[in-house]
Amino acid sequence: MTTDTTTPVGITVKVTTPVHHSVLKGHYPDFPLVPGAYLVDVVRRAFPDAELVEVEQCRFVGPTFPGEEIVAKITVEPGGSLCTAMVTAAGRPSAQIRFRTQAAHHPGPLPVRPPAAELPVVLDREAIAGIIPHRPPILLVDQVSELVPGKRAVAHHTVSAEPAWLEPVGDVLPQAMLLESWAQAALVLLLAERPHPHVSVGGVPVAGTAERVTFGPPVQLGSRIDHEIVFVRNLGGMSIVRGGSRVNGVPVLEIGRMVATLAPIEQLLATS
Repeated sequence: MTTDTTTPVGITVKVTTPVHHSVLKGHYPDFPLVPGAYLVDVVRRAFPDAELVEVEQCRFVGPTFPGEEIVAKITVEPGGSLCTAMVTAAGRPSAQIRFRTQAAHHPGPLPVRPPAAELPVVLDREAIAGIIPHRPPILLVDQVSELVPGKRAVAHHTVSAEPAWLEPVGDVLPQAMLLESWAQAALVLLLAERPHPHVSVGGVPVAGTAERVTFGPPVQLGSRIDHEIVFVRNLGGMSIVRGGSRVNGVPVLEIGRMVATLAPIEQLLATS
């Protein structure tokens, strides 16, 4: 969406999450929770004639549970590209998102091409499921080809022809699913030395903040996404990572910083 107005424009979006959905059964089996990336999707869908090009900052401040109404109050700054969204779930603060949109300009999604060569398999899908608590159909990491615990990882995901998401998926992968896939790959790196396949023990993986997130060309269904994650440092009980994603060598996602932690279930329930 673009506009030449000289005063801010307000948009309100309301979405009620389903109570029973296959995505929520996989996120997480022990404690169904709406993916934080879905909140980014909610605000993006407020601009059907534009594309999301950057999330300057996204702060997740509270959980969203199945069946809750998500309300995003979006302020569009003069000029129409910079927006701020205050997101609530069942009336509770859930996220604050500052992002940029622009009129769609990409000629189309990147073509689907066969891999140039087979990749080494350090971790397969079964091994990945033994490290992180995500399960199909929302387990969005298929393979890890490089893993140096505490330093870096390279992971991969081939997009299903019919990817499962909380909203209908069109001809290309929703940007929020791309972000979710990268975040899961980052979690593999963070938990490689202390596997965490069940959230009922040890806490629930949650993102705290994502900054300087930029999106490239759309990703076509059937494409293989190559994620790179670099560990930055620990800060108290939080871990900071950065990295990006490519398809056919073309950047489709860059993340300047993401902060993640394990939150006790009791802490999340106390906010509901």
